[in-house]
Amino acid sequence: MATGHPPDAAKTKVLVSLYHRSPTDFAAHKEKMEKLCGKETMVQSPEMAALVVVANAILNLGEVLVKS
Repeated sequence: MATGHPPDAAKTKVLVSLYHRSPTDFAAHKEKMEKLCGKETMVQSPEMAALVVVANAILNLGEVLVKS
Protein backbone atom coordinates (compact mmCIF):
# COMPACT_ATOMS: atom_id res chain seq x y z
CA MET A 1 0.00 0.00 0.00
CA ALA A 2 1.26 3.45 -0.82
CA THR A 3 0.73 4.71 2.73
CA GLY A 4 2.31 1.80 4.58
CA HIS A 5 -0.96 0.94 6.34
CA PRO A 6 -4.47 -0.16 5.37
CA PRO A 7 -6.96 2.64 4.67
CA ASP A 8 -9.60 3.38 7.27
CA ALA A 9 -13.25 2.63 6.56
CA ALA A 10 -14.07 6.19 5.44
CA LYS A 11 -11.25 6.33 2.88
CA THR A 12 -12.11 2.86 1.62
CA LYS A 13 -15.73 3.90 1.12
CA VAL A 14 -14.69 7.00 -0.85
CA LEU A 15 -12.26 5.06 -3.06
CA VAL A 16 -14.78 2.30 -3.78
CA SER A 17 -17.44 4.87 -4.61
CA LEU A 18 -15.01 6.67 -6.91
CA TYR A 19 -14.25 3.41 -8.71
CA HIS A 20 -17.93 2.58 -9.17
CA ARG A 21 -18.87 6.05 -10.49
CA SER A 22 -15.95 6.52 -12.87
CA PRO A 23 -16.66 3.85 -15.56
CA THR A 24 -20.10 5.31 -16.27
CA ASP A 25 -18.61 8.75 -16.75
CA PHE A 26 -15.81 7.44 -18.97
CA ALA A 27 -18.25 5.37 -21.06
CA ALA A 28 -20.36 8.48 -21.68
CA HIS A 29 -17.35 10.74 -22.33
CA LYS A 30 -14.59 8.74 -24.02
CA GLU A 31 -12.61 11.93 -24.60
CA LYS A 32 -12.10 12.20 -20.82
CA MET A 33 -10.62 8.70 -20.79
CA GLU A 34 -8.31 9.54 -23.69
CA LYS A 35 -7.24 12.79 -22.01
CA LEU A 36 -6.45 11.01 -18.74
CA CYS A 37 -4.78 7.91 -20.16
CA GLY A 38 -3.75 8.86 -23.69
CA LYS A 39 -4.99 7.37 -26.94
CA GLU A 40 -2.11 4.92 -27.37
CA THR A 41 -2.15 3.16 -24.00
CA MET A 42 -3.17 -0.23 -22.71
CA VAL A 43 -6.09 1.47 -20.96
CA GLN A 44 -8.85 0.61 -23.39
CA SER A 45 -11.91 0.34 -21.16
CA PRO A 46 -13.80 2.63 -18.80
CA GLU A 47 -13.15 0.15 -15.97
CA MET A 48 -9.39 0.31 -16.49
CA ALA A 49 -9.54 4.12 -16.61
CA ALA A 50 -11.46 4.03 -13.32
CA LEU A 51 -8.56 2.12 -11.77
CA VAL A 52 -6.21 4.88 -12.97
CA VAL A 53 -8.42 7.45 -11.24
CA VAL A 54 -8.40 5.47 -7.99
CA ALA A 55 -4.62 4.98 -8.15
CA ASN A 56 -4.19 8.73 -8.67
CA ALA A 57 -6.44 9.42 -5.68
CA ILE A 58 -4.41 7.04 -3.49
CA LEU A 59 -1.14 8.66 -4.55
CA ASN A 60 -2.56 12.11 -3.76
CA LEU A 61 -3.54 11.21 -0.19
CA GLY A 62 -1.86 13.48 2.32
CA GLU A 63 -0.10 10.62 4.09
CA VAL A 64 1.55 9.54 0.84
CA LEU A 65 2.81 13.05 0.10
CA VAL A 66 4.18 13.80 3.57
CA LYS A 67 7.84 12.94 4.06
CA SER A 68 8.61 11.43 7.44
